[in-house]
Amino acid sequence: MTGKEEPHNQKVERILHKSLGDVTQEELTFIKNLAEKELEWREESKRMAKFWMLYVKGRSIPKVCHLSDEEALQEAARLARLPENVGRRVYLLEAVKYCFVDGTAPPPLLVWQRLDER
Repeated sequence: MTGKEEPHNQKVERILHKSLGDVTQEELTFIKNLAEKELEWREESKRMAKFWMLYVKGRSIPKVCHLSDEEALQEAARLARLPENVGRRVYLLEAVKYCFVDGTAPPPLLVWQRLDER
């Protein structure tokens, strides 16, 4: 190479041709789309790291995502001290997995991913 970075899509295509040998253009496009989707999922997973929510027993559903457990614990203490919540349990909910439907491959595939597997 001449010091210039090879565009990502060309690099993917070159690697796939090298590793898979004879593939049709349709197969290559399908594989490239899957590889690009995987990269997008990994990036999204990095952006959407763990988060915490609070549930006060007998109250409305959780609506706020806390980006640290410390922040969530502080808010849990505040909620527990509210007069209307005295005697109610405040649950700290931690996101550990998420799922999504991969619509790129027929039939749609339900994928589960642990948040700590990035």
